[in-house]
Amino acid sequence: MPGQFINTSNSGGIRLVNTNNQGSIAIRNGAPSFTITSADFTSGTPIYQGTIPQGTNGVDGFVNTIAQTWLYEGYYGQGLTPSAVNAITAVYNTIGLNPNSSQGYVWNVTWGPGSSITNGLVKFGFYGPGSYFDIQTIDPTDTNWQTNNTQNGTVLTGTFLFPATFTIYLPLTDKNGWC
Repeated sequence: MPGQFINTSNSGGIRLVNTNNQGSIAIRNGAPSFTITSADFTSGTPIYQGTIPQGTNGVDGFVNTIAQTWLYEGYYGQGLTPSAVNAITAVYNTIGLNPNSSQGYVWNVTWGPGSSITNGLVKFGFYGPGSYFDIQTIDPTDTNWQTNNTQNGTVLTGTFLFPATFTIYLPLTDKNGWC
């Protein structure tokens, strides 16, 4: 029997809960989104030398110290819980992305309390079968991030803490590779 989706929000957005336990989908400003909290994964590590994970096992977030002019410097989250994998997969499926490839796309993001930047853009890649994700923050003043199928753009420096809510950036912007 297929699951049902129920609107459980009165906050302006719509939160859809899939009753067959395959994850939930939040709709913000007409686009699906998901939230990652520190409890949703087991470890966070730097992709390169200028990223410093925060908190126990690096799951509280990260600090980028280098404004690298290629979207590589970033953060790697591992050990996503089954419910987090289901929630992210549900959003990927809704917007037609493949949760079984680790392709990076541009997403709008809202960062948690204590972050130096509250709202911004990231390159986010997800690989459901491996339960991991990758994040590169994007400096919007370098407009090269808008070019599809390249890793062009500059990594934004600052402190980026969870929970973080990700909403797909439209038009869909494929940034090639996931890191």
